[in-house]
Amino acid sequence: MDYLPFPCFSSEKLAIWFAQVESVFALNGVTTDTDKYDYVVAHTPTEFTSMVEDILLNPPPQSKYDHIKYEFIKRMSIFHLKREKLSQEKPSEYLRRLIKMADQRVPIEVVLNTWLKNLPKPVREVVSLETSGHVETIGPMADKVMALLPSTELQKNTSLSSEQFETIVKRIDELAKQVQIVQLMLDEDLAFEEQQMIKKQERVSGTENKNDEEKGTVKNKRSSQNALCWYHTVFGERAVACIAPCQYNTSPSLRH
Repeated sequence: MDYLPFPCFSSEKLAIWFAQVESVFALNGVTTDTDKYDYVVAHTPTEFTSMVEDILLNPPPQSKYDHIKYEFIKRMSIFHLKREKLSQEKPSEYLRRLIKMADQRVPIEVVLNTWLKNLPKPVREVVSLETSGHVETIGPMADKVMALLPSTELQKNTSLSSEQFETIVKRIDELAKQVQIVQLMLDEDLAFEEQQMIKKQERVSGTENKNDEEKGTVKNKRSSQNALCWYHTVFGERAVACIAPCQYNTSPSLRH
C-alpha cells in the first residue's frame, strides 16, 4: 500500500473527513473498494475503532468502503448527539439543536429519544403522552410543561404526584383549546378582511368601467363631430357650403 497524504482525523466532522479522503483517493488514482476500505481502516485512530469493531472483524464481501463510511458517520453522530445536554434553553430549542447537529443518516427516532432522556423527569413523564412524535408538536408541548412547573420541581428531577400530573395535563389541554379559539378568531378576521378587499376592488372596478363608458361616449361624440366639416359642425343642416372630407351627406344619423 502506497503512502497517501491523509487529512487529520476528525471525529466531530467525520462526514467532512470522508469527503477529504475521497479527494485524496481521486488525486492518487485509488479506485477499488478494497483499497479504499483498507486506507480508511489504517488511518482510523485506535481509540475510535471500537465504534466500528463489528465491521472490522467481519467486513461485508462487497461495498466494504461504503458500508464502513455510512455506519461510522452515523454511529459517531449518535455518540456526539448523546453527549449534548439541555442547557439554559427551551426544550423545543434543544430539540432543534439536536436535529441540526445530527447527521442525515441518524433516524429521527434516535434524536427524539436522546432529547427525551435529557429532559427533566417531570417534563419527560408528561411529554411521553404525546404519541404522534411530531417535532412540530412535541417540542412546544415540552415548553408548556416547563413553563407550568415550578423551578423547585424541575430541580428535584423526581416523578410528579398523580395530582400534579393531572393538573399539568389539564392545563395543557386548556391552553390548547385557547390556542384553537384564538386561531379561529384570526381566521374569521382574515376572511372578513379578504371579503372587504374583494368588495372594494369590485367598487373600484365598477367606477372604472363607468368612467370608461363615459369616456367612450364623449370620444364617439367627438369622433362624430370631427367627421363633419367646419360648416356642418357650426351650422348643421342650415349649412350652405361643405368642405371635404365631410360625412354629413353620407351618414343619415348625422343629419338629424
